Amino acid sequence: MRPELLTHPNIPKPLHGVNPRSVMGKEWWDIKRQFAYATNDYNCWACGCHKSQDKFHNWLEAHESYTTDYAKGSAELNEIVALCHSCHSFIHSGKLSMDLIAGKITTDKALYILKRGFHILKQAGLKPFHGTCHVYCQIMDDLGHDVSHLAENVFNIEQQQKTRMQQDWSKWHLIIDGKKHFGKFKSQKQWEQYYA
Repeated sequence: MRPELLTHPNIPKPLHGVNPRSVMGKEWWDIKRQFAYATNDYNCWACGCHKSQDKFHNWLEAHESYTTDYAKGSAELNEIVALCHSCHSFIHSGKLSMDLIAGKITTDKALYILKRGFHILKQAGLKPFHGTCHVYCQIMDDLGHDVSHLAENVFNIEQQQKTRMQQDWSKWHLIIDGKKHFGKFKSQKQWEQYYA
């Protein structure tokens, strides 16, 4: 098991829409993901549960593991890993939040996924990505819970990340097998218009 996969940060906004599936093609992607699924006998790499044991789906999902350099504006693909739906949703906390807002999932499902992921990380002595904590704080705040002590810490971490992040969106790139693939958004405004 590799619970540290649950600490993976969200892909930076300048690289949204650029991923190995679209860059390398479906055949490449299918080979890589099927290999990842079989590598650990169809068990989630992060929590160890078999694909048949996930609460929501009885299959694994492929996730791209990256090393991100915020100052240079790059994300390099390390490997394709296999995760259960709950672990994959925990990592993609931004999408989890958007699905909750859009009514695609319930608050109970979102909280189950977040609390489960936090528990796995706590057991391993690891801390979650601050963006995941931010999503949890938002949900708890919406439910009327005082999370100001948590939210302030998350806000401070996010501010630190923003100050070291490459601000020129046109320089952001994804590296796969040594080759650079540039993002499709050249500014925050373009990103907002696309996702509005």
